[in-house]
Amino acid sequence: MNTVQILKEARALIANEKNWTQGEYALAENGRPQLCPNQFSKCFCSVGAVSRAMRLHPTEAGKSGVMEKFIKAAGLSNVRELVEFNDSHTHAVVLALFDRAIARAESEVA
Repeated sequence: MNTVQILKEARALIANEKNWTQGEYALAENGRPQLCPNQFSKCFCSVGAVSRAMRLHPTEAGKSGVMEKFIKAAGLSNVRELVEFNDSHTHAVVLALFDRAIARAESEVA
C-alpha cells in the first residue's frame, strides 16, 4: 500500500458526507468523539480518515510520509492547519483537497 492508495482509501472513508465530520477526528457509531480512529469509527475528519487508513497499513504509511505529503499538497505547514482547514471548509472542498493530494502523489510516482 503506497501513499496514493492510502490517500484514496482515506478519501473513500469520507466520500459520503454522512461519514465526514468537523470538530472531531472521528465519531463512533453512537456519535461519541474518538481521538484515535479505529474499526468502530463511523465518521472522520480529513486527518482522522488519513490516520485510519494509515493504521491499516502502518509499515507503508511510516515509510512514505503520507500525512506530510497530504499536508504539503494542501499548501499547509502542519497537522493543526489541516484540522482547521477541514473544520472551516465544506465537504466538497475537503474532497477536492484529497483529489489534489492524490494527483500530486501519483505524479511523484510516475
